[in-house]
Amino acid sequence: MRYDLTLPTDFLDPEVALLFGALEDGTREWKSELALDGEPSPAELQRPLFSKGHSMGALLLHIADVEIEWVETRIFGIARDFIEEKFMGGLDTEMDVSVWPDPPQLNLTEHFHILAAARARTRRLLAEVEADRPFEHKGDEYTVRWVLNHLIGHEAYHAGQILLIRQAVDRIYGPLTRASSPS
Repeated sequence: MRYDLTLPTDFLDPEVALLFGALEDGTREWKSELALDGEPSPAELQRPLFSKGHSMGALLLHIADVEIEWVETRIFGIARDFIEEKFMGGLDTEMDVSVWPDPPQLNLTEHFHILAAARARTRRLLAEVEADRPFEHKGDEYTVRWVLNHLIGHEAYHAGQILLIRQAVDRIYGPLTRASSPS
């Protein structure tokens, strides 16, 4: 079997296309791993590993929210609603001390739809920019190249947490009741 990235052909800058392709490939991999043993139920997506800790559902929403924050708000200056605020009742996440709000009772397909919508917005905006395009945020200067690299790392970090939470919850609370997987 040969593995390679699928690069979008409609991007102005080949470097942005490569980084976007890497982001897409990483997303595809962890999403298939998450659904490998059947879909977790909405309640299971909501269940934190420990009291007020992060859950699979909260992390899925956080991944989408951060992608939109960096691309839309910081690069393009587009005002937006926060996904975490909309779905989890506020931005009372204190990541430094692992305090997270409860996520909504969404199923995995709904979470994946939110992620896909964020990614479509990212794709539309980044297709026309160059990798070395600078922008400023709070006195610091960033490039589109740096943002895409940051998003790849951020998503991989939290995807690893999501997959670990799924395994740990199985061991702590017993096997999750899986929604039936497509045959």
